[in-house]
Amino acid sequence: MDTFWSDLLQLNNEVRERFLNLERRIRKNEVISGFYEGIYQGICDDPDYFSGIPEFDKKKSRYAKHVRGSVDSVKTCSRWFDIDYYPFQGVKDLKHTYSCNNKFCDGCQSKISQQRYEKFAPVIECLQKTYDVAHIVITVPNCKPHELPYVVPHMFECRKYLMRYLNGSKRVRGVNFDKYG
Repeated sequence: MDTFWSDLLQLNNEVRERFLNLERRIRKNEVISGFYEGIYQGICDDPDYFSGIPEFDKKKSRYAKHVRGSVDSVKTCSRWFDIDYYPFQGVKDLKHTYSCNNKFCDGCQSKISQQRYEKFAPVIECLQKTYDVAHIVITVPNCKPHELPYVVPHMFECRKYLMRYLNGSKRVRGVNFDKYG
């Protein structure tokens, strides 16, 4: 019987930790929604907010509505749940958490990364039996909106150049990546 209570206590600690993580994410979302609120105020208060970018001048009101919607959805993300409650057993079963699906929301991104992990973990485990698997993240500095049409094609060109090294057709100071598979 002691193992039952220790297992139950461990389960309660895990559930408590999950809700503490959720609380931290909700606090982060307050900061993110504040950022969106600042963008919204900038759009509404400054008539020259998108000056120099003609395609945004036409879409200003639609963009403002989108940003206002982001403020509200990020603020309420992960605050509402669907729960099945069984009072006789004393069990609450979490069925669904309402989320905003915003690309900057911490809770939604952790949910998406967990789904991605579950999707690709079997493939990666299979490849690890044959190859040494590595994960590379390449970032570039932020650019201004008017520079974007030049930066994106340049990124694709640089990716092609990098792939020549990784597939073994070009060497870096004598190191051939082809032996890594």
